Amino acid sequence: VLQGVILPYIPFSWTAAADPAPDTFVRYNVYRRVAGAGASGDVLIAQITDRSVAFYNDYAPTSFVPWEYTVTQVVTIGVNTLEGAKSAPVVGFVNFDYLYIHDVTDPEDNFLAFYSFESAEEGQQDVAFKAAWGNQAPTAFVGDLDYSALRITGLPDVMRGSLWNALRPLVSRQRTDSAIYCVRNGVAGQRWFCNVRSFSRRNAQGGYTPELALTEVEYDESVA
Repeated sequence: VLQGVILPYIPFSWTAAADPAPDTFVRYNVYRRVAGAGASGDVLIAQITDRSVAFYNDYAPTSFVPWEYTVTQVVTIGVNTLEGAKSAPVVGFVNFDYLYIHDVTDPEDNFLAFYSFESAEEGQQDVAFKAAWGNQAPTAFVGDLDYSALRITGLPDVMRGSLWNALRPLVSRQRTDSAIYCVRNGVAGQRWFCNVRSFSRRNAQGGYTPELALTEVEYDESVA
């Protein structure tokens, strides 16, 4: 983590549930959706089993988009587990520049601000071209893969800058802890879930330019 840098997030809080006796409190369910999408757009992003914890910090929303948050209470009544009605939606925003990367399992302690004005996204599909005998042009066979490959060039940093020192241990988590990273491009308002293909630096007089290559991977942020 770079000293003095804060990972952009949206805080959401609500009034803690009263003791539901004779019912038994099970958990809060926290939902997020794009503002105006309606309940069909809800994504269950958190389940909180401590009744006194009546807040959630969302580190995954994209910038420059209005988001709505709701919460429900799940209780047991006898042998039945029931979810109550959703709260009135609360709208939140988070606007930021540059690019932020964090470990989806531990965003507060494992994140990085990658200062960059230059990034490239390339769509990838599983395509094979085969030519049948007698045909002038081949036929395409397309598989199920459909993902993005990213390449990010950072702003020049001082030779012994803290960016490189923070990047290496963050990337190492995909090897030691099977980490997947949430990558958010602030200015573009984009988000991907990725693993790192490579990271490098081009040294020059007085500093270096960091580069990062990532591949979008299968990940479902819903906790359901």
